[in-house]
Amino acid sequence: MSNVSYNFKDPIFEKNFLYRRLAKEHLLLQEIESDLIKIEVTDVRGPLKIPDTYYIHFYLKSITGINDDQSPKYGDHHIVELHLPLKYPMESPRIYMKTEIWHPNINWEGKFKGRICGNTKEYGKGYDLTQLVFRIAEILQFKNYHAENTPPFPEDSLVAKWIKEYAEPNNIVNKWKEIYSDDVDLSRHVAAELKEEKPAEIVQDSENTAHDKKFKMSFSKNLEKSSEENDEDSQENDKKIKFKKK
Repeated sequence: MSNVSYNFKDPIFEKNFLYRRLAKEHLLLQEIESDLIKIEVTDVRGPLKIPDTYYIHFYLKSITGINDDQSPKYGDHHIVELHLPLKYPMESPRIYMKTEIWHPNINWEGKFKGRICGNTKEYGKGYDLTQLVFRIAEILQFKNYHAENTPPFPEDSLVAKWIKEYAEPNNIVNKWKEIYSDDVDLSRHVAAELKEEKPAEIVQDSENTAHDKKFKMSFSKNLEKSSEENDEDSQENDKKIKFKKK
């Protein structure tokens, strides 16, 4: 993504809070690009053509499916679509996988295939998109998952069953033992890359408030369902299957 700057004294920003917020989020996302994260703008909004939809490319090792013998398949390039709705930040971002991921908190198949249960209700209100991107990365790395049949419940019960009955017993992934599909500390990696580069020029807003860099974050909350689609979970995830320990 090519770096851009904004003049926050433009009358459009004075009249429209949403454009102002979208522009600030765009600037922050620019700052976290690295060899492991690439940001692609896929849609824009308003006369200033400020991005409101992105493809986030993650270059991390994650599980993309399973073989007939239940062993995992791996991939190292994953794409997430991140869309900021009209009522953002009061309405949470919408995040969907565009590539396949086998994860208990990502819908594997059906009507909502690719939906990420990322606990996004507060993003936009108290957190910015860089924190959401790092959270998604931890989901892809299996540093963050919820496979227990307890609230807020897994997004995909079939994958959750595989985690509990096969992956954890065989030490493929196990967050309790700190066994992940990928061990990279992404926030530190991005921060280290930024130290080696000349900082991009950022136009400050009219309050002369610089855009903070937030890199070291801890995400320990359980994942929860997307609010608008809770009542339409696919019944296909109720499949009965037994995963046997090796």
